[in-house]
Amino acid sequence: MEAADLPAAIAVRDSKDKQGPALVFPRSSWSSFVTSVSTGDITIAPTPDPTGATAQHGGPPQTRDTVGEFWG
Repeated sequence: MEAADLPAAIAVRDSKDKQGPALVFPRSSWSSFVTSVSTGDITIAPTPDPTGATAQHGGPPQTRDTVGEFWG
């Protein structure tokens, strides 16, 4: 997972699929999410990998957005 710090939001994408979809969150929502994960208020269950590899984290459904120019 990669996160890009945009002027008014945080964009998140799968680091293994750089051409794939991205999610864009308002800064306040992203901050609340990170705080909740950090404090253990919410947990992220592993997602099964079809190749048999062990996934580190699951994630929310993805939506497509055009933030390609923001990824360095």
